[in-house]
Amino acid sequence: MTDTYYLETTLRTRSTDDVLHITCGESNVITLRQQSVEGELLSWIDVLHEGPVPPGLTLEELSHVRVNWLASAYPATLEQARREFGLRDRTIQRHTGRVSLWFEKDLFDQLQLIQILDYYSRHPVPELNLVTIDHADLGRLIELWPTRVPVTAEMMQLAVEAWKAFRSPDPRDIQALLATDTGALPHLGPALRRYLEQFPWTTNGCNRTENQILRAADQGVCTRAALFELNQVADGLPFMGDLTFFDYLDRLIAGGLLTSEYALSPLGDTVLAGRRDWLEIHPHERWMGGCLASMGRWNPVTERIEHTALN
Repeated sequence: MTDTYYLETTLRTRSTDDVLHITCGESNVITLRQQSVEGELLSWIDVLHEGPVPPGLTLEELSHVRVNWLASAYPATLEQARREFGLRDRTIQRHTGRVSLWFEKDLFDQLQLIQILDYYSRHPVPELNLVTIDHADLGRLIELWPTRVPVTAEMMQLAVEAWKAFRSPDPRDIQALLATDTGALPHLGPALRRYLEQFPWTTNGCNRTENQILRAADQGVCTRAALFELNQVADGLPFMGDLTFFDYLDRLIAGGLLTSEYALSPLGDTVLAGRRDWLEIHPHERWMGGCLASMGRWNPVTERIEHTALN
């Protein structure tokens, strides 16, 4: 998965069916079009696990925030991002017929899914279905069409609560949600738990991805491509694209934990061993949903957010 975030143009296939298919990436749009799915196709691409996603905004207002952040963080122009998000928003707003959502189980997709379900909770359509995609199914998406299920009231309510918790200024709201029954959307709970692991750890100030990179470098992995592949394996259910991952690498180099050749530095060795805290050595801020990452610390032993700046 390459998280170039620019939006695939909305495409209409040969059919005039009124169903809108919303999926998680331009490659899925292309696959569905090649397999002659009937209806209109829309790719919903936004790297929601990175950058600000503040509460209390309309779809257009949130798109404005995301466009400005994405344009500064990724190699695309501001005007291009504005056009693409504008197209996305106009498409979902004008379509009042049937909708089918095609999303995978990982964090990248599950965050997009709850955003869209939250939107439809306030803008109901005659029929709303969900198709869950396994990674192994990506080449034969049309075969999954018979497995679609109607979005129930329980699924919708859970998505609304999860979207609110994700955009909260307090990461403990996600933790509180995970203590409830999230079975209506069975892949959401594991995805949000993985998201909490992206907060700085109590052990050394690095998050899970950063610790995975440092461990790989400590094992002698020293190319960008190899580090990316090893991180995908370490995650088990990969959610991070290459552009985002390479930004992580660049930050670790800038912070002195890796050398320019991607080897573990002496400082990186000290941090990896838990003898120094990276945030204390190299204070830096980054947005995560509705809060700054420094608002919470993940304890990998208790598997909870234990320290917050809100205490």
